[in-house]
Amino acid sequence: MDRFHTLWASWAIRDPASGKKAWFGGDTGYRTVHPGENEDELPVCPEFKNIGEKFGGFNLALIPIGAYDIREVTSCVHCAPQDSVRVFKDVRAKKAIGMHWGTWSLTTEPIMEPPQRLREECEKLGISKEEFDICALGETVFT
Repeated sequence: MDRFHTLWASWAIRDPASGKKAWFGGDTGYRTVHPGENEDELPVCPEFKNIGEKFGGFNLALIPIGAYDIREVTSCVHCAPQDSVRVFKDVRAKKAIGMHWGTWSLTTEPIMEPPQRLREECEKLGISKEEFDICALGETVFT
């Protein structure tokens, strides 16, 4: 049993030489969604904006985009793509890479669905692929 000895949350690091900052989103949820609720009308966690303000934004953010279906069960602990793009804006990241998808079937969405949904949600908010994308399975990306 976990007695608050395990860290599931996010963390930030700064390179003292360059001043560049990175943020790792960890296992996190953006809002709690109950059956029948309209997500767009629900309150969201204010801490992501607080993180962006406190650290002045990030050069790179690693943001979860998968393990979101069934929403009423997972929404409080996992971001769906529509949450992930808002977290990106809230933490004021210049660039983000979507994570927590494609490793194994943890929830009921198709395993390759999160990147497709991420792209759709980014397009809705005018976020380019250069700003928020994924690594292909096994790909190495240099930023």
